[in-house]
Amino acid sequence: MKTSFQYGGIAEGHDLKGNAQHHPVTISGFSNAKITNMCQSLVTPTPLGNITLQLKTGHKGTPAEASNIYLDVAELDTDAEFTNLDIGVAVGDPSHKTKPQAGTVASPYAFSQRADRAVLTNVKQKAWATTAGTFKLPNLKLRLLGGDQPCYQDIKD
Repeated sequence: MKTSFQYGGIAEGHDLKGNAQHHPVTISGFSNAKITNMCQSLVTPTPLGNITLQLKTGHKGTPAEASNIYLDVAELDTDAEFTNLDIGVAVGDPSHKTKPQAGTVASPYAFSQRADRAVLTNVKQKAWATTAGTFKLPNLKLRLLGGDQPCYQDIKD
């Protein structure tokens, strides 16, 4: 992944009655991304009980590809490698090439990190939102599952 950054923020959403809700998240942005073995899930309360939307892609030797992708995650487990990492730069630093993601709130003085390149493999995350300019999802497996069944439950420490 090229030109990556991460910072803390608040994702804004709504409950089933339309009341505003706020979720603490780590916002990760990438100008270009190739993702292998991706599993992303979102658990949503409904009148029928919790429903999990689970998305798996990037398997069978063909990675998922995205441009201008932002991930608002509450939990992330992955193998990561960063190139030219700069830790501690403020979100609002004029040298940041990207702006904070729409629909999120972050202090311009908050801690962040950026890198020229990031390689993430075996990605498992609990996300509140994902947005992308383009997102190619080879061998996509999208499932609605009853209950609370996020991807990260499969992770063994």
